[in-house]
Amino acid sequence: MQIIISNDRLLIAYRAGTSERAIISFSGIGAFRDGGGLPREEFVQTLSGDDDHQYFVIDKIRSWYNSTSEEIVDVLGRELLNHSSCITLGNSMGGFGAVYFASQLPGCKAALAFGPQFSVNPDIAPRERRWLDWRAAIDQWKVPHAFTAANTGMRFYLFFGDASDRYQAKLYRSNPMPKMAMIVVAGQKHNTASYLRDQAMLVPVIHAVWHGMDVEPLRMLLHKAGIETLDSNSQG
Repeated sequence: MQIIISNDRLLIAYRAGTSERAIISFSGIGAFRDGGGLPREEFVQTLSGDDDHQYFVIDKIRSWYNSTSEEIVDVLGRELLNHSSCITLGNSMGGFGAVYFASQLPGCKAALAFGPQFSVNPDIAPRERRWLDWRAAIDQWKVPHAFTAANTGMRFYLFFGDASDRYQAKLYRSNPMPKMAMIVVAGQKHNTASYLRDQAMLVPVIHAVWHGMDVEPLRMLLHKAGIETLDSNSQG
């Protein structure tokens, strides 16, 4: 894997593919290196057999991209000129990044986000009580919510568990985008990405996103694999 940039705030790594497309994977706040303390590249194993070019983005200081967004857009904006199209992918804070950067990066077709926060800004999400130490260190909210400067024509695929993700899912429902598909996975918490991986359905979902699958056929795809989904509007 090639390191494109690494400093005290940001790491972007690259793995070459054989297609003309690229997948941009954003790491979550809880994805730690063994014994290290820095987040690690996420979805590396899932994407290992994929033909697409792959970029792995780590916000080292866990700022929800408030301290790194401009640098990420600058670096990836140049890189993506070499590819025909891309999608973004992420879990938790990485899911927030996938949603936000889908509208900021050239050639992006869709965002696939698992348990993404809509916001951790206390003025926007006053009931969010997780990750307080990291959030307290954010002194400037350049990206106050995931739909900041959003492209209304972008496809957003958002997966949530039916327990710990309810509040952030409600914030997304209160701020809908025209092509936003929300899927609530029954019996899961903040772990929908790992759950789909364990059910051998994460890669099929990624392929469905590439093909622009609508939400109901995507639900049927999951149901055929024995994965129960709930009506997102019924989750308070």
